[in-house]
Amino acid sequence: MYPASLVFDVPSSAFVSLSCINLFLGIVTTISSFVLGLFDDEVRDSYWHLVRQRLIADFLLQQLKFIGSIISQVFLVFPHYCLGRGLIDLAKVHYTSIQLETLGKCTNIVDKSLAHHFVRAGITYNVNLFDWDVLGRYIVSMILQAIVFFAFTLMLHYQVFSAFFQRFQVRILAS
Repeated sequence: MYPASLVFDVPSSAFVSLSCINLFLGIVTTISSFVLGLFDDEVRDSYWHLVRQRLIADFLLQQLKFIGSIISQVFLVFPHYCLGRGLIDLAKVHYTSIQLETLGKCTNIVDKSLAHHFVRAGITYNVNLFDWDVLGRYIVSMILQAIVFFAFTLMLHYQVFSAFFQRFQVRILAS
């Protein structure tokens, strides 16, 4: 926010403008990647999969999965996306572990036999939250962004770029 306050005449207007932009970017990037991520999980089991025309829908589904994978990598540039998506993934892991614990403690005969099959098959749900696919990439991305943005703010404060801008202005005025 500090670098933007140098551009605006009134620093409070910079704060309000950037708050609106940050809120918009955070919501749009997080929701769009979440919605495109849903195509990986549930489309094969839905009724729509049984009714649709197979070739066209499979092609579109593959394209949406591809776009979703690209978007999830590109959006790592935005700290708002990293925070929002990290919270969504953290909630997924938490609720999955709670659901599996509940499944093991159920009194229903079918659920108990299902939990017994999980244990017999050796299926356990141990997730390291700092794995790259869970929260690791979001944390690393936010650390790198913090370093870059802090360095940029220090360079602006100590006027490292002023010599570059003066040379650029001289070239424009000379031509």
